This record gives sequence, structure tokens and C-alpha cells, in this order.
Amino acid sequence: MYNVLMDQLIDVHHHIRSKLPILSIYNTVTNLDIINIREINKRVKNIGVHPLYIDSKIDYELFETLLLDKYTNVGEIGLDKRGDSLETQIVVFKEFLRLAKKYNKSISLHCVKAWGPMLSILDEGFQSLPKLFHGYSGSLDSLKIALKSNSYFSFSLKDCYMNRRIKVIEAMPIGKLLIESDMNDDQFNSVGQKIYLDNINTTYKEIAKIKGVPYNEFVSIINNNFHQFTKEP
Repeated sequence: MYNVLMDQLIDVHHHIRSKLPILSIYNTVTNLDIINIREINKRVKNIGVHPLYIDSKIDYELFETLLLDKYTNVGEIGLDKRGDSLETQIVVFKEFLRLAKKYNKSISLHCVKAWGPMLSILDEGFQSLPKLFHGYSGSLDSLKIALKSNSYFSFSLKDCYMNRRIKVIEAMPIGKLLIESDMNDDQFNSVGQKIYLDNINTTYKEIAKIKGVPYNEFVSIINNNFHQFTKEP
């Protein structure tokens, strides 16, 4: 079963520069990543600056130019109260959202302990943009609010063993679910491609169990969700 369906597995959020054998979405973290994005041989890419890595050197002109590529979207962007300045994060977040809206791009969102501000900002005219709340860690109440707009939610293997996340997965419409690794280069190089693929496959299996859906059917559902989210053919 694994060999038959492996080419249908999808990783919607990672930071791995190496070539992967499955369809996936690479996300930049720093401004330097954006500058070097043309070196990344990925069909589907997200460009943005993680809220914990914001500095004063963000090149918005370059960012806007890169968005002219039909397979380049926006991410990873968001808010994180562990950062130095939530006010600065909000300014940068709004600018990235403005450009995403201008070019009608999907966005991959990072949020830690800032769900109130994030959902409030997204309600300021960004409801229609396809949004992926990657590694969703919000409450069931926040989930209900986020579901009112064009939103999807991705989970990794660790989420399958956390009671709070399991309850969220149980409550979530299956048509809004996606799968991610959130793995970076160091992690991938440490475990290797086989373990990476095993982790993705196990994530599919565990979340299929949580949702009470047969594995094969679940793979097809996630595949359809991905194409709905990205508008990929």
C-alpha cells in the first residue's frame, strides 16, 4: 500500500532544500532565504519571513517581483509572542498580507500565542485568500473563527500524540485538513529521506485513524484538499 500511494503523499510545509520524491511546499524563514530563493529547485515555493526572524532588511520590491511566478506564494509569515516586538511583527505581517492580496496568493501562517491579533488582522479584508494555518496550535474557539474564511490547517507527526491537538483534529472538517513535516535541512540531513518519508506516511495513517477514515480514502481526500488550497492542476 505504501509503495502504491507514496507518489500521492504531500508535505504542505517544510524548509528542506534537498530534492524530495513527493509533492511539497518549501517555505523561506529569513530575508536571506528570499534573496536566494532562485537557487531552490522547487516547483511550489512560499516566500516570507518568519516572525522570529524579522529584521530591517526585508526587500519588499524583490518580494513583489518574485510573486510574479505563478508557483510562488506567501509564507511562512505570522505572529509569535515569543518574539521581541509584536508591534513590528504586525507591521511586517500586514505588508506581506497586502502583497499576497494584490497578487491573489495563498499564504502559510505561523501563530504562537497571538490568535486574537492574527484573526483580527485577517478579518480586515483578507478572508478570501487561501490560508494555511500550519502546525495549528489554537483553541477550538479560534478554529471556529478561522473556519469562517478560506482556511486550511496542517499537522505533523508530533501533533498526532498530543491530546489537545487530537481534539482539534477530531473537531475539524476533513475537507480542511493537510499534512506537513515542518522539517528543516538539519533535521532532514540527520534522519535521511527514508525516515522523512516514513514520518509523512505515518502522519497520514495516524490522522486517518483519528478521523476514522480508511488510509487510501484519506490520502485521496488530502490530495484533493491540497489542490483546492493551491489551485494546482
